[in-house]
Amino acid sequence: METAVDEGSSVGLGMSRASNMGSSASTPIDSSNIGFQLLKKHGWKEGTGLGVSEQGRLEPVQAFIKKNKRGLGADKPKKVLKHSKIHDEDEPKVIQFSLEKS
Repeated sequence: METAVDEGSSVGLGMSRASNMGSSASTPIDSSNIGFQLLKKHGWKEGTGLGVSEQGRLEPVQAFIKKNKRGLGADKPKKVLKHSKIHDEDEPKVIQFSLEKS
């Protein structure tokens, strides 16, 4: 699994990485935040959890910025063999096979 240190910078609550090291519970979301406004519009009360029983998530989900061009969940690129290496390995087998057939 990729980490934020290797692949990108951490983003949360609109703050820089250095200022986002503390718990987000100690830094409430600003009321001008669109997510905050949407939650309030749908009946959420500040300081309570998400969901009907208010037992859900209390802190915002941590987001990461991807800096590479690979898709989500993609493994690191595999080493590609050069054509000459593939040809050199297969050539003796092909010649040997053709000699046995004659």
